[in-house]
Amino acid sequence: MNQLELSGELAEKTVNVCRSKFGKFYELPPEKLYPDDNFREILRLPTNGWDMLDVVLSLEDTLEIAIYEEQVPDWAFNDITLGQWITELLSRLERDRKPS
Repeated sequence: MNQLELSGELAEKTVNVCRSKFGKFYELPPEKLYPDDNFREILRLPTNGWDMLDVVLSLEDTLEIAIYEEQVPDWAFNDITLGQWITELLSRLERDRKPS
């Protein structure tokens, strides 16, 4: 979280969910996933399968919020890192929580 310059309970929970879910998908210890890991590189790791929806649903449960499709950063077509994805997700969630 220090590398991402994030703080607070929401950020901590988000980082923990992402690391534990991707760790589970790829049978890695969560602490082996780093903020500068590229999603494309992560997707090349051997796995029995994973689903971004599983990550989003886990985040919804843990954070006790609804996350809509437009709030989820596009990871598939961009050269985005795990840290950038988390930071962008938190930014979108925070922006959408503020009254217009």
